[in-house]
Amino acid sequence: VRNNELIELKPDKTAIGGRTAFEFKFEEQLFQLHKNDLIYMFSDGFADQFGGVNNKKYLTKRLKDLLLKNAMLTMVAQKEILKNEFLEWKKEVNQLDDVLVTGIKI
Repeated sequence: VRNNELIELKPDKTAIGGRTAFEFKFEEQLFQLHKNDLIYMFSDGFADQFGGVNNKKYLTKRLKDLLLKNAMLTMVAQKEILKNEFLEWKKEVNQLDDVLVTGIKI
């Protein structure tokens, strides 16, 4: 996130623990960071979690919107918002997968 704009670097899609070609090559991506940029990296666990009123997946778009909406807050405040959002979304539904969201402010 830079100046309230989400800039996305598209990932190479491969499973970490699943079946992947032995010689899989990751594409190198270079990106110039600026002061106050925010870098977010996350697994699919948050977005794939079922919950909400209709017991649907949270979805990546909703997660990106949540990150962008709260990017001006401190990292500690963002962590609490993410935690509360996840717990409120899933409520009594079992957690399906590991959930990892990492945020770094430059």
